[in-house]
Amino acid sequence: MIRTIEKQVDHRLRTRHKGEKSESEDSTNMAVKVSLVNVGKDLWTYLCRHTPPPLAISNLANEGQLTDILNEGHIDSKVIVLGHHMEEPLRVASWIQEHDSNIKIFLLRKPADFDALNISIKDSPNLIKGIELWSTAKIKELPPALKNAVDSINSNENVIELDSNQITNQNNPLPSPTPTPTPISDNKLDTVLETASIGLICIDDEDTILELNAPAASMLNLHEQDSLGTPLSLIFEQVELIKLHHIINTCDDEDQKLPRNIKAIDAVGLARYFRVSAFTEYQDQHYIINLILQDITKSALADIKLEQEKQRNRITLKLLKDGVITTDNECNIESMNPVAEGLTGWPSYEAKGIFLDGVFKLIDTNTRERITNLGKDCLQSGKPIETNASLVLIDRFNNEHPIELSLSPSSTLNLESGGLVLIFKDASETKRLTQEITHQASHDSLTGLLNKQEFESRLDNALTSANTHDVQHVLCYLDLNQFKVINAQAGHTAGDAILKQAAEQMQHHMRSIDVFARLGGDEFSLLLINTTIEHARAIAQELIDTIRSARFTWQDQQFEIGLSIGLISIDKNSQDPAQMLTRAELACFTAKDHGRNTMHIYRKEDDELTRRHTEMMRAAGITGALQEDRFRIYCQPIVALSPKKKESLHYELLIRLTDPQGDLIMPASFIPAAERYGLMSNIDRWVIRTAFHSYNDIFGKDSGVQIAINLSGNSLNDDSLLDFIKGEIDSTKIDPATICFEITETAAISNLDHVSQLILELKKVGCRFALDDFGSGLSSFAYLKNLPVDYLKIDGSFVQDMIDDTIDHAMVEAINQVGHIMGIGTIAECVESDEVVEMLRELGVDYAQGYAMGSPVPIEGLKQLQ
Repeated sequence: MIRTIEKQVDHRLRTRHKGEKSESEDSTNMAVKVSLVNVGKDLWTYLCRHTPPPLAISNLANEGQLTDILNEGHIDSKVIVLGHHMEEPLRVASWIQEHDSNIKIFLLRKPADFDALNISIKDSPNLIKGIELWSTAKIKELPPALKNAVDSINSNENVIELDSNQITNQNNPLPSPTPTPTPISDNKLDTVLETASIGLICIDDEDTILELNAPAASMLNLHEQDSLGTPLSLIFEQVELIKLHHIINTCDDEDQKLPRNIKAIDAVGLARYFRVSAFTEYQDQHYIINLILQDITKSALADIKLEQEKQRNRITLKLLKDGVITTDNECNIESMNPVAEGLTGWPSYEAKGIFLDGVFKLIDTNTRERITNLGKDCLQSGKPIETNASLVLIDRFNNEHPIELSLSPSSTLNLESGGLVLIFKDASETKRLTQEITHQASHDSLTGLLNKQEFESRLDNALTSANTHDVQHVLCYLDLNQFKVINAQAGHTAGDAILKQAAEQMQHHMRSIDVFARLGGDEFSLLLINTTIEHARAIAQELIDTIRSARFTWQDQQFEIGLSIGLISIDKNSQDPAQMLTRAELACFTAKDHGRNTMHIYRKEDDELTRRHTEMMRAAGITGALQEDRFRIYCQPIVALSPKKKESLHYELLIRLTDPQGDLIMPASFIPAAERYGLMSNIDRWVIRTAFHSYNDIFGKDSGVQIAINLSGNSLNDDSLLDFIKGEIDSTKIDPATICFEITETAAISNLDHVSQLILELKKVGCRFALDDFGSGLSSFAYLKNLPVDYLKIDGSFVQDMIDDTIDHAMVEAINQVGHIMGIGTIAECVESDEVVEMLRELGVDYAQGYAMGSPVPIEGLKQLQ
């Protein structure tokens, strides 16, 4: 049988090579084509599967196609099935019979419509001939009926018998047959088919393999003999069988455009792809189907991989949050993703082929000038262009979109296609956030005025202009009087509301070019641009009068406040912004000392007098604070960078002072006065006594928490300090191992012998010592071996800038190494960022202290945390 197939293959190859078919073939192998119209996908698949050859099933899909073919006279179907989806089947059937009365028509209807249509047919005698009505409920009976209709038509056809010597048809002689080419020998044909790896399979009408050649067996991973009798359903999946039957039933359609490819899964689960051709023959009263297979797995897999890659690229482009545009070598747009369509306002199908500048319109934000030929410039240079400059995209509807843009020639992205790839994103939100962050960084959150940092920057600019252009400005320092009383009586919420009202009142007396800022608390600063001191005096008086006469309200309560102002003139001799601000502040303090609601203009002789007066007042305040117990202890954690098992907590105790109104005063404001007037020893003893007596209540007797207490130079020179500390240890029963005293390097070196002796005596008791601000002195390493301390606290001035300053980094590294060599732990001060923490950890520093590790909190607050 395979030999028969091979001969038919040889015959088809030869006749197609000649571009013609023999008449004998046309007559003896004639098949009646069955055309399906509006039958639906499921029924079409069923009929392809169950209607036996030689029927050639062709799905015309709809009435329009049938109309076109009949009008042109090209239809060769003898049987037409009008599907149940057709709306006017009788009209169509009548119309078909008018064109060709020999066509057999089957009308397929749903059961609900069957009876009504049957009556309509009987009522139209002229339609009864050649029409059969079928219910979808009896769909299984339709294939045999189609077969019988075909057999009936074939039996009535006048088939012309061909005689080898003389062929006639009535009065018209047939042309002489074309000389038959010399047939290829069986052996040669075998060789050709084997070499070309063409698989031949013969199956019956039940899809059972009757015979196959060696290439076909190899392709399907079958045994050439043992596979006989195997159904195709064991080789091909159901969907592939449907494709195969469609190929078989449309094998004579020369214009068939559907792919003739199917897929098989072999015994080991690998997919293989084949291009299939089919033809039928009639043997022993049975139709035999012959399949010709060509293995196209390699190319099919390559096509699948390429399509998958294209699909991934399409999905990626759709999911990208950035806009993407591609162009050709002439900068004409080829494609746009959805984001690009949204930002430009152009659909991709409309923009395709348009020059880039016609769709992608850019302007410079600063100059408002149009930017053109950016794409051509990129192509000519052959290099990518990236810009975060102030670019604005003008969309199709003239809306503006700030964008960030990058352009790249396709060659730089390893793409074979020429042209450009543009990637851009909407920077509107980024621009808004940048503006918001910039505003927050330069403005006070409560009043909306400039903050201290921004004011100092503006003041520096004013000093520069005074020096460069010889102009004069005036700096004013403003302080609200009696404002703390409002906070004490009505609370900080009321105080915030009054601050905002006062700021708004004062702004009414200022020009647009003047600079007004809140420095903090109830203190403001005002920079009067291009103003003489006499004019500034008048403005200051207006501000004082306004605030003094105003009535500030909050929740039906009225408050009165005052204003004191210090003024200083800025001219070409003024230099340091910080110094100018300090002097204006001193002038303001002088105004307050003179009775409040007044102003004072700074004079050079005010400096020393004001400083001494301030320190004296603060020293007097320190004595009163000790008597009234207005000092407070704060704690800041010292954190191990490489925590050991059961590492105890470690805190440094810091001193704070509260004024009579309850506002907190930082050490920098009172420590210098306390040192100048010999009050630091009293403060140190207050801290020691308070800390020792509250330790058990705050931390717990057996907690092991270590506390670090600072000792000033005054205390270190006090001969009675040692006995005082021992007495407090005995009275409180505190574990000395939990106490670490911190002494500054400068204080230790100034009285080295006495300090060394004090350290040794307290270490005998069990206390520990830390050398504070290490590295700030000139002879740190030289004196270190004479001070038996437990910790070195690396000076914060080195730690803060160690990321950017290589010298500071080296100093930290050196101090850490020397400390470890001497068996001393190291603590880095002023650690304010995670980057610094990581760098310290890499250097092997033991501990870190600073805002990155934790801010100072009242010692009472730790009790709740514990």
